[in-house]
Amino acid sequence: MGLLRLFLALSVVIHHLPQRSFAWLNAGVAVLVFFIISGFYMALVINERYSKMEFWHWRFYLSRVYRIFPAYYAVLSFALIWFAIIKSPSVFSENYDLGFWRQLGLILPNLFIFGQDMFQAILMTNAYEKHNIISDSFFAFLGLGFFQNQFMIIGQAWSLAEELVFYALAPFFVLKRSRILAILAISLSIRALLQAQSNSFPPIVWGYWFFPSTISFFCLGALGYFGYKKISCFNWGKTVGVMVWGTATILVIYRLIHGGILYEGSDCDSVNHWIFFIGVAICLPFIFLASKDSYFDRLLGEFSYPLYLVHGFVIGILFSRFGLKPGSLVFEALVILCSVGVSALIYICVDYPVDRYRYHIETASLFSLLRQTYLMVTMILVIGFVSNTRTQFLAPHPLLTQERPSLYGKAKSMPPILVEVVGKFNIVSFNNLYYAIPHGQGVDWNHDNVSELHGVLTGSSQNEIITRIQH
Repeated sequence: MGLLRLFLALSVVIHHLPQRSFAWLNAGVAVLVFFIISGFYMALVINERYSKMEFWHWRFYLSRVYRIFPAYYAVLSFALIWFAIIKSPSVFSENYDLGFWRQLGLILPNLFIFGQDMFQAILMTNAYEKHNIISDSFFAFLGLGFFQNQFMIIGQAWSLAEELVFYALAPFFVLKRSRILAILAISLSIRALLQAQSNSFPPIVWGYWFFPSTISFFCLGALGYFGYKKISCFNWGKTVGVMVWGTATILVIYRLIHGGILYEGSDCDSVNHWIFFIGVAICLPFIFLASKDSYFDRLLGEFSYPLYLVHGFVIGILFSRFGLKPGSLVFEALVILCSVGVSALIYICVDYPVDRYRYHIETASLFSLLRQTYLMVTMILVIGFVSNTRTQFLAPHPLLTQERPSLYGKAKSMPPILVEVVGKFNIVSFNNLYYAIPHGQGVDWNHDNVSELHGVLTGSSQNEIITRIQH
C-alpha cells in the first residue's frame, strides 16, 4: 500500500500549497485515511508477529518509538536550526513570560508529541469562538496566551499524537474483533454526540483533533485486517486485489480531473465522506494483498512519513525566503520535487539505518529493551528541562509583554489564526475581526492596515466573510 500512502502524503502537500492551481484529496480526509491504514497495519503486525513473541508489548512499543521519533527529531532539529538562522522565536529559544511550568508544558509536547492534538482542539475551539467545559477549563488553568499556533513547531504532528495514543491502546483490543467493534461503537456515539452539541463542540474541530472521536477510523482499518485474513486463504484473492486496485485508481484519476476529492462540506461526517471511508476500509485488504510483495511499492510508502513531516518547511522556505510566486505549475512542481527529495534524504540518512536496527528489537532481551527505553526517555526529559531552564533567564519575548488577556477575552498580542480555507481565500481571525486573505497575498500583521490590502475582505464574523466570498 506504499503507493496509496504516498498519494495521501502528496494530497496533504498539494492542499497546503498557497494559491494552488489543482487539488487531489482533501488534506483532512487524507489524514483520516492514514488512520484507517494505521489501524490495518497495527492489527496485522500485532496479530501475526508481535503477539507470538515473549514480552511482546515492550517490543511493540519500542518498535513504534523507533519508527516515529527519529524522523520527527530530524525535522524538528532542522526547524530549530532554521529558526535560529532567520531569527524566528520558538518555545525552545524564547521566554514567553508564561512561567517555568507552563513553558515546560509547551516544550514537552514538542519533544514527546503527545498532547499536540488536544492543544490544536483547544486552540481551534477559541478560533471558532465556541465555549465548552473542556476548552474553558484549559483556558482557566493555563491562560489564553498558552494556546498560540506557533508554539507547536511541526504543526501537522498533532496527527502523530493520535497515532501514538492508538499504538498505546492497540495491543489491548486489536486481537479480538468484538473489542474493536465495541470501541468503534463508542467512538461513533461520541461523534454523534459532538454533532448534536455542535454549538459548543464544532465537529470540524472535535471530530478531527479529539482522539475519542477519531479512534473510529483506526477501528475501521483494524476490522479490515480480519477481512484480509479471510480473503488471503483463497487463490483468487490477489487477482481480485489487482482488479480492486486498478478500479480504484481509475476512479481516483477521474475525480482528480474533475476538481479533487471530497472538498465539499465543512466537516468529515457527511454521507459522502462515510461512504468513502467505509469503501477505503473494505478495499484495503485487497489492495494490501495485491501490493505486499512489491519492493518498489514498499519503497514509495517509506517516503510518505518524512514527506508529511517536512513539506510545510519546504513550502515556507521556497515561498517566503526565495520569493517564488505561487499559483503556477512551475512553483508547485518545484515544491513537490523538493519535498520528495528532502523526504528521500531523511529516509536514506535516518529512517533506513534506524529500521535496520529496529528489526533487532524482535530478538533483544528484556533487559536490553528496558535499558533502551530508559535511556531514550531520560535523554528527552533532560533536553526539555535544559531548554526550559535556559529560556527562563532570557527577557520575555516582546510579543507577549503587552496587556494580558482576561479568561475569555481576546489578547491584544494573539497571533492571526487560520480558521478555514474557502475557495482561493484563507479565513483568518485576528483582533476580533475576520479577514479573507487571497492565496499568495503577503501580510505583515504587526504593521499593515490589513483591511486596505488589495483583494482582502473584512468582517465581524466568519459566516459574514464566507457569505461575501460566495457572492
